[in-house]
Amino acid sequence: MKRKLKAILVFGFVKDLHSEDEDLSSVGSGEGENDINILKALCTIRPVEGEEGIPLINRVIEPDVARLAKFRQKTEKLHNCFKTPANVDFEWIPMTFQEYISQKKANDVKFDVVHFIHSIYYVEVEDVLLHCYENELGRKGIILTISHEEENPMLKFREKFPDQRVASFPRNRDAVAVASERGWKYVVCPGDSNNLDITTIFDSFSREGNYLLDFLSNRVNVRQNEDKESLEKILKFWEEQSFINEHGRRIVELRDNAVIILKGFGH
Repeated sequence: MKRKLKAILVFGFVKDLHSEDEDLSSVGSGEGENDINILKALCTIRPVEGEEGIPLINRVIEPDVARLAKFRQKTEKLHNCFKTPANVDFEWIPMTFQEYISQKKANDVKFDVVHFIHSIYYVEVEDVLLHCYENELGRKGIILTISHEEENPMLKFREKFPDQRVASFPRNRDAVAVASERGWKYVVCPGDSNNLDITTIFDSFSREGNYLLDFLSNRVNVRQNEDKESLEKILKFWEEQSFINEHGRRIVELRDNAVIILKGFGH
C-alpha cells in the first residue's frame, strides 16, 4: 500500500502538467523495475485518446551495460504490463549522468519527470539537481529522489565504518537543502519499508552471501580484503541490526523516503 500511495502522490502532480506527451528521464535505472512502475502509473492517469495510446518517452541513463540489456529485454513485452494503451519510445543512454550532462545539446527534449531512485548517492547533488531543474525539466515538471532514510542501517554502517574513498554519502536531506536554498517548492514523504534476508552473509562459503555482504558494506570482496578483526566487527554490526523471523531467517529492515521537487506549480 505504501508504494501505491507514493505513486498517487507523485502522479497527482503529473496529472496537472498539461503536456500532450509524457516524457520521463530516469537516472541509474538498473534493470528497469522502477521505470516500468512509473510508466504504469502514468498510463492509469492520462486519458486514452485514439488507438495509438498515450505517447510516452522514457530516456534511460544507466552506465552498467549488462543491466541496461536486461531492461531492454523487459520492454519487448511491455504492452502486457499496462491496463490502458500506451505508446512508449525508449532512448537508451549507456553512460553516467555526469557524462550525459557533458554531451547534452541545448535544443534537447524537455522532460516532465526526472527520477533518481537510489542513484543520487553517486552524483554531486547540488550540481545535478540544478542541471535537471534548469535544463531537463520543461516549464512544468517534477524531480523525484528516493534514498535511504536517516535511520536506515546502511547509513548507520557508513557512519560506523567510514570509507576513506568517499568523502560523503548524499541522501535526501541534501536534496531538501538544495531546494530550500534555491527557493524551489518541494514535498518530503515517507517511502517503503523492505525486509531484506541477510542470513547468507554469515556463511563464508555462500557466493550469494559474499555478494550481499559487499552490497551492504559498499565495498568489494569484504571477506578477502578485510582483516579478521574488521570482518568480525562488520558481521557483528549486521547481526545487531537484524532480527530472526518466524522461519529462522535473519532479516534487516531497510527504510527509505522521497523528496519531490516541483517546478512551475506555484508556492
